[in-house]
Formats: sequence, structure tokens, C-alpha cells
Amino acid sequence: MAVASRPRKRPSAPTSKQSTSMPRSRPAWALLEKHYQKLKAVHLRQLFADDRERGERLAIEAAGIYLDYSN
Repeated sequence: MAVASRPRKRPSAPTSKQSTSMPRSRPAWALLEKHYQKLKAVHLRQLFADDRERGERLAIEAAGIYLDYSN
């Protein structure tokens, strides 16, 4: 028995106003910007020097996938 496939409906592309203003209007964006301003002058070497456990603490392995988000 053959099954007819329907073409998938593609989501409409966001307008330029949506794609540029929406994320920046969210509270999480403001917190991210504040965090960036605080850490933009700090070198990654310094973060590891200040926290010897950083490499182990900010990494996880599960289902054969290793994720290191220490940097």
C-alpha cells in the first residue's frame, strides 16, 4: 500500500523587526549583557586559575556524549 506524503508546511520567516528586537527585549538578554560587561576583560586562563575545579565541575558525560562548558 502506497502512502501519499504531504509537503511539510514551512514556518514563515521572521520579519526583520522580530528577529532583531524580540530577543533584546527579554529580561534574560539584559542579564546576559550585564554578565558580558562584567567578564569581558577577564581571560579564560584567570577563570581556571581562580577555580581549580572548573574543568571537572562544568563538564558532563551521558549517553556517549561529552559536554564541556567550562569555557
